[in-house]
Amino acid sequence: MLMLQVQRWSERPRILALMLAVMLPAVALIGFGLYHLRTIQRDKAIEAAIQRDYQQVLAIAEKRISERAYDIAEEASGQFPSTNDPEHIDTFLKTHPEITHAFVWSGKGMLQFRSHATSDPQLCTESKTLASDFGSWWDIEGKAYITKLRKMGATEGRHVYITDHPLVRDEKMHYSSLVLFLPRGSTPEHPALAGFIYDPEYLKNTFFPPALNDVLPSPSREDKNHPQMAIMVRTEKDKYPLATSASWDGGWPEVQRPFENVFPGLVLGMKLRGTTIASISDRFLRTSFLILGALSLLMGAGMFLMYRNVARELALAKLKSDFVSNVSHELRTPLALIRLYAETLELGRIASSGKQHEYYEIIRKESERLTALINNILDFSRIESGKKEYSFRETDVAELVRSTLESYRFEIEQGGFQLEEKIDN
Repeated sequence: MLMLQVQRWSERPRILALMLAVMLPAVALIGFGLYHLRTIQRDKAIEAAIQRDYQQVLAIAEKRISERAYDIAEEASGQFPSTNDPEHIDTFLKTHPEITHAFVWSGKGMLQFRSHATSDPQLCTESKTLASDFGSWWDIEGKAYITKLRKMGATEGRHVYITDHPLVRDEKMHYSSLVLFLPRGSTPEHPALAGFIYDPEYLKNTFFPPALNDVLPSPSREDKNHPQMAIMVRTEKDKYPLATSASWDGGWPEVQRPFENVFPGLVLGMKLRGTTIASISDRFLRTSFLILGALSLLMGAGMFLMYRNVARELALAKLKSDFVSNVSHELRTPLALIRLYAETLELGRIASSGKQHEYYEIIRKESERLTALINNILDFSRIESGKKEYSFRETDVAELVRSTLESYRFEIEQGGFQLEEKIDN
């Protein structure tokens, strides 16, 4: 047992060298993966990547909303009355309830300003204030805006200019848009500027909600189990949204982007319904760490099993070598005894017939022992191939020991030793 243990320890360096040759690349790969995940966790790379993607979504959303606003404004401006018929502005307002105020400016002191007919004193005051302000404003800036609109039409193909024009109602500032364009009948010789103001409630309740819903990417069948995007629009000064998509569930947007052209002063915001970007990042990192840990455990288990198998194969190879050595030694002993007794008989040194009979018996027993050893070798081959059949029977151990001692008695006595035995039956 001690010899076998020493042999296993002597084989261990070779096994460990083999394991290290296989394991070091895998450990290095897992270590690099762990370092990479730690770097992502520290630098919040996943959150940054998601935010960049959402910024692109918001940029596309802004472009689509702006195009929608331009299309609606272009259509309305095409229905605006000619400069030769400014009195039809009231008819235009009746057919466009989303527009609260409209005007035509054709020169200094020449402003036609109309508003929806209403008995609301606040709106009447608003109309008078706007008419006074616009009269002064266009007398100063009107020609500059006409030039700007002509350049836009020539370079961009746009015939309307949209900007913000907040309205104060109930002592609160309400966001609204002012649309400017060149009306029909405006010529370089007789330039004119027209425009209208959208009602704040129209933008809040009618324009933005469907526009926000339309710009959201449609979820595919594979994405139905993923968190749904939600989008909102708010003014730069307000914390609460002006309008939201149908999927908005409250809270604060995680990614925001200000409008650059059509709706200055407004901000687009986006978030995920029912979760956050940080939660998605944590879940991804947690899953990655778990997968990495599972791979490490599998690799460790594989290394352990490989160590056991290799150690077992090496031990088996060693046992086979020892078996061959031991069998050679065991075969040599009965052959030596047979030769010794045979030579003694051949030389005629034994005169007693009783002693000769004893030597013949020893030769027979050693030949039987040699046969048994050869059968054992054949049995080993059968055991290894799984074809060995066993026959169990009772054995007299005392007789087995006496027989074994008798086999070696002559060799022991020839060596100058005296053999005594005391075996309990």
